[in-house]
Amino acid sequence: MVKSQSGNGEYLVTREFVKRRDAQHRHDWTCSCPDHTTRNVICKHIFAVQFSLKLKDDVEQGSNPNQLEATESSITCPHCKSTSIGKWGNRKTKFGIVQRYICQDCNYTFVVDKGFCKM
Repeated sequence: MVKSQSGNGEYLVTREFVKRRDAQHRHDWTCSCPDHTTRNVICKHIFAVQFSLKLKDDVEQGSNPNQLEATESSITCPHCKSTSIGKWGNRKTKFGIVQRYICQDCNYTFVVDKGFCKM
């Protein structure tokens, strides 16, 4: 179910697996919105579902635990650029618990920015 952009309702987006004789099997998308039912084109609701599924796959593939450990070992201090870093407890934010670090050279404490700094 995808909500209408104007907030007047929801549209049902489905994906059906279609077997063809020429071995070119594919997925057909359908939507209950007037744009798709009358014009038979891929509407914005189908694009939204496809984008959401692709984003989910990208996040699942990008969250490899081995990759996270490699990233953790390459942390540098944002203040003095030193690589001698230690863990220094956790910080509770509105998005969850975040690991804090301390620089062993300048005693600067910081949190690693994951791409959404101050957002």
